[in-house]
Amino acid sequence: SRMAIIDNFHGLIQNKEMANSRFYYSFAVFTLIFALAHLFVYWSMTRTLAYPELKTVVAAVFLFFVILMMTSFFAHGTGKFTMPRTLKYLGYVWMGVYFLFFSVAVFFEAARVFFRVPVQSSWVLLVSGLLVTWSLYQGYQFPKVKRKIIKSEKIPKEFNGKTIVQLTDLH
Repeated sequence: SRMAIIDNFHGLIQNKEMANSRFYYSFAVFTLIFALAHLFVYWSMTRTLAYPELKTVVAAVFLFFVILMMTSFFAHGTGKFTMPRTLKYLGYVWMGVYFLFFSVAVFFEAARVFFRVPVQSSWVLLVSGLLVTWSLYQGYQFPKVKRKIIKSEKIPKEFNGKTIVQLTDLH
């Protein structure tokens, strides 16, 4: 029985080490893909910009948020350290903002490649900026309450006078 306990303990350690190595491998692959996607968006946004200072600003913003996002994921995934809630929130908001940047960059890049539309980086910046502004404005609105009265003979009599609440999209 003592050997069984020792074997179980060794099995737990190996499983934990395997889970940790899987996490680190997944984290490394995700980081690589995330960084390459950011490089694509950076290139798309700054390729034809006339002002080198603006390229530096965009690069600094991207680098800051990439590091913040990856630190948030790492802190959450490993539990090795904690981050202030505000920094984690900024990191995760960046993920949504970046998704809009990426979507706009892919759209304009497809237009440039497939339809030979001469795309300026300022268009990518402008459309992305407008989408981000609108999305953040919408995201900070107070949730809307919609009341619906449903009448049906299929609803059992026990539900008369009862209220059913459905909460969605509270993320």
